[in-house]
Amino acid sequence: MHNSLEVNESRVKDKAHPAANACLQEVSCANHSCDPNAEVRLEIGTTQLRLVARRAIASGEEVTISYIDENDTVGVKERRDALQDYGFVCGCEKCAREEGSAVKKTAGGHKRKKGSQ
Repeated sequence: MHNSLEVNESRVKDKAHPAANACLQEVSCANHSCDPNAEVRLEIGTTQLRLVARRAIASGEEVTISYIDENDTVGVKERRDALQDYGFVCGCEKCAREEGSAVKKTAGGHKRKKGSQ
């Protein structure tokens, strides 16, 4: 039970309560993205939480939140390390894009990581 609460809780994006966590049935179903289109916010002066869009969300697009705070300050390896306790390796578009930029095509069409021979 304790582990389920840790994995399914959401960090609340609120300057007045920077360390607040909550476990909400609807929000705990949201998948992670390192470039999320939504976030959980505490309504000022209340105990109510809202799922708020961070940008326009297209019809049919999955609503995603971030499980970690480090999305804009670290690279793909560090973000994946921070997500280890959630039991998955992030393969969101941002991680795939950053991982792909570290891969270089060789003359034979094979891919290799930059700096490898």
